[in-house]
Amino acid sequence: MDALGVEAQEAINLLLTMDPQQLPGAVEVKAMAIFFNLDWDRILETEPAFIPHPDNDMDTSYFDRKL
Repeated sequence: MDALGVEAQEAINLLLTMDPQQLPGAVEVKAMAIFFNLDWDRILETEPAFIPHPDNDMDTSYFDRKL
């Protein structure tokens, strides 16, 4: 598995904060470096890079079992 880039790590840390007062709003999320090339005006028309197809609601095969 590839290591996450700095931009991805920063976005994850901000989005997973437990303090609701520190959670970024839409403007802050759109300004994150990880989303620099994302066309927010056409987001619903954009083809996702990956679409998972789980076998059932409990399928965790897309996640690495090692922690």
